[in-house]
Amino acid sequence: MCRSSIDKGLDFSAVIAQNEIVAKGVLEALAEYKIAVPEKVAVISLGGSPIGKLNNPKITSIDFSPYEMGFQAAKMLIEVIKKKRIKPSHLLLPTKMIKGETC
Repeated sequence: MCRSSIDKGLDFSAVIAQNEIVAKGVLEALAEYKIAVPEKVAVISLGGSPIGKLNNPKITSIDFSPYEMGFQAAKMLIEVIKKKRIKPSHLLLPTKMIKGETC
């Protein structure tokens, strides 16, 4: 996707990737086209897994606690099934930005 956007001449200054693996592919494509990161294009991933820290450059990511999100969703679903939770509700989970070298 990144390569085709570059080939089409699309002008962009940032990419938000769905996870660190996709972000690594974006970084490889940008390097192939000699596009400077983060000077010309910033790259951020979602997830916050340790993979981002192992990459060179280190990937900036948003850790949205996917494990905790799944745990809480399952807990709420069980409460609905057991009829302990009737009304629709929501839960806000903390997120944090893990500063790397790509943004």
